[in-house]
Order: sequence, then C-alpha cells, then structure tokens
Amino acid sequence: MSKPEIDKANASHANEVLMLLSQLGYKSTLNNIKRVLAQTDRNDEIYIAHIDMLRSLATNMATRISGFAVIWFILGLVVGVAAIAALMSKAPFITPALLMMSVTLFMLSAQRTERFVMEPTKFKKRIQFFCFATVILSSLSIVFNAAV
Repeated sequence: MSKPEIDKANASHANEVLMLLSQLGYKSTLNNIKRVLAQTDRNDEIYIAHIDMLRSLATNMATRISGFAVIWFILGLVVGVAAIAALMSKAPFITPALLMMSVTLFMLSAQRTERFVMEPTKFKKRIQFFCFATVILSSLSIVFNAAV
C-alpha cells in the first residue's frame, strides 16, 4: 500500500468535494464548487487525501447496487413464486396478474441500479402501463374464478 498524500483542496478536486457534500446531505453544483475552490483568498480547511486503495474503493462504491434495488428484486421473486403456486392452486386465473406485478417490481429494482436506470418520464409511463395491466388482469381473474 502506498503512503498517502494530503493536499489542500483546489479546483481539480471538485468532483471529490461534490461527492463528499452529497453524502453529507448538501446540494451544490460542480461549477459552484470549482469556483469556490479556485479562489485564492479562501480560509477553509479542506484537504484531500490521495490513497490508491481509497480511490478504487470509492469507484466501486459508486457503482454498487442500492439496498432498495435488492429489496424490490426479492419482492419480485416472491411474487413470481406466488404466481407459480397460484397456477397449481384452485385460482389459476390470478397468475397473469401476479406475473405483471412481478415484472413491475423487477422494473422498480432495475430503476434503483446505476446500470439499468432509464429516463424518468419513460420509466413513469412504463410503470403506469404495467400497474394498469395488473389491475385489469386482477379484475378479470376475479370474474373468471367466480365463473369456474
């Protein structure tokens, strides 16, 4: 492991400072941070430590999957298993509705990841369609199960 280097923050460290501020709950823009860090008459005490291991760890943490993505994915699997169980039970007509609900949960899971995220308005339209289809299929399953 290499020895850490500690430098006073300047405009070239704007990305690191922006990431730190966002983790602490503050909102700012990259241009604003660059402007402040470029000032020569600053009286702050912001230092940046350069350690190769920490840099690679920060990169890996940025691409990790959030906990909510895992929760939505597991719920999607549970609902998918429930759809298969319903297929074997006395109410097989609920299976398409449960599968649509499972797809909706998988879409929510994918939206929480960095790799599979889609544009918000496109995501909203797709979620609305799948939720509406789930409601229609659930209603039809009630009718079909009552008729059988």
